[in-house]
Amino acid sequence: MRGKKIIMISLQDHVGSGYAIAEAISLNTNHFVEYMVLLDDISGHNTHKYPYLYKKKTDIGAEPNSWEVPETVLGYAQGMIDSADIIHFKGDEIPIDGKFYGLKIPDKKSIITVGGSFFRRGNTITSMPKHEISEYVEMFDVRTAITPDLNYPEFKGNWMPHAYDCMSINNTWKNNKIPIIAHSPGLENKKGTEEFNEACRILKDEGIKFDIDIIEDESRANALERVSHATIFFAEMSGCGWYGMSGVEAMSMGIPTVAYLSDEAIRQGNCGDTAVINCGKTIDTIVDTLKILLTDYDLKTLSKKSHQYAKDTYSYEVMGKTWRGIYEDL
Repeated sequence: MRGKKIIMISLQDHVGSGYAIAEAISLNTNHFVEYMVLLDDISGHNTHKYPYLYKKKTDIGAEPNSWEVPETVLGYAQGMIDSADIIHFKGDEIPIDGKFYGLKIPDKKSIITVGGSFFRRGNTITSMPKHEISEYVEMFDVRTAITPDLNYPEFKGNWMPHAYDCMSINNTWKNNKIPIIAHSPGLENKKGTEEFNEACRILKDEGIKFDIDIIEDESRANALERVSHATIFFAEMSGCGWYGMSGVEAMSMGIPTVAYLSDEAIRQGNCGDTAVINCGKTIDTIVDTLKILLTDYDLKTLSKKSHQYAKDTYSYEVMGKTWRGIYEDL
């Protein structure tokens, strides 16, 4: 079968997850993904990503956070879209009346991969939906979610995990004399950092010995280096009931990883055999989980399971082949 040309479009790519999907497919299939990011990333994450299309206006008197794009660049981008076999949107934004931020979207086979706050439903601080789920169902031939908590039954989609180039990453875990629990906080306590800190205080008051490494304001390389020395990585305890790239990165290095996994996410992703340890969603359940891991658990075996799980679930090789099947079925 001849390879297909796919244009993948993101409004923004905060942690480089779209870049990774495009790279995984292009390196491991006969299909080619051209990736287009429209707006500059303002999240502060230092990850691989493509140059953005629109440029922030810097003219005197320009509106804050206003953008512009040269006509020549817009024309080139439109040409790539028009020549593609498949249009793949990465993110929660969708075209309106056949247009997407100045680009005309032709009637072609289409895919969307949602992954964030503007799609998530529910009463959590990370839920700010902009469109009805029925709009996604009507507009796209294939619908996928990058985390299973977003794969709602009415979305009629599939969980397609993050792609991460982890096959060559070594297991760095070691049984530290004094265990280290690492954690990378999110904005506005989105990862349950306050609850994690309180749980750690309770454990220390009980006389359990361990160190805490709170990783923030670091380059990506330095952050990964610090995670690689951890005994346990606390990914998050968020309302969404799953974890993001930081958890994937930790497991890729063989670091046993803890997060709150909701029943809905496990069911919607059919992913009950994950290597991630479910800590529940309260301070008490975090305390109980960490206490067991620190005092009565085979962390060496869990490390090996975590390392293998990352390769089997998130590697470029696995995700490239999985995406190949979806593209070829269209």
